[in-house]
Amino acid sequence: MSASIQVKGTRNGTPPPSGMIVPSHGGGLLKPIQPGEARNPGGKGGLWQETQRIARQKSPEAARRLTELIDSTDERVALLAADKLLTWAWGKPPEHDPRADRPPTQIDTSVLTPEECKLLLAILRRGLIKEAEPTPTDTPPVQIDGTAE
Repeated sequence: MSASIQVKGTRNGTPPPSGMIVPSHGGGLLKPIQPGEARNPGGKGGLWQETQRIARQKSPEAARRLTELIDSTDERVALLAADKLLTWAWGKPPEHDPRADRPPTQIDTSVLTPEECKLLLAILRRGLIKEAEPTPTDTPPVQIDGTAE
C-alpha cells in the first residue's frame, strides 16, 4: 500500500517545477537566488523611481517658486520658504553637542602626595572615572571639599 503525500504548493503531490523548492514549512514554492543573480538591483520599485524622476524634473521650478515666496508679506510663508531653500542649498545644520562647549578636564597632579597619586592611578585603572553627562544649566554644580585618603 503506497501513500501519496500532498505538499502544500504542489498540485496532487507532483514534484515542484525545475529550479523551485518547497520551503520547510511546506507552503508555497520558492526559487532560490543563484550566485551573481540580482532580483532587484535598484533596491526600489518602479513607481518610486518614476516619482523621483518627476520630482527631480520639477526641482528647478520649485526652487524658483520658493525664492519668490521669500518675499511674501506673510512672515510664516517667508520663513518656511527661506528654511527650505537653506536646507536644500547647504544641508541640514549639525546637531549641537553641549559637551563640545566645555573645556577639557585637567588634573594637576603636582599638588598630590605620592600616596594620593597611587590612589588616583588605582582609580583610573579600575575604570571608575567616566565622562560626566552634561548638567542642566539651571542646576548649580555640586562642589565637594576634602582630600583623598
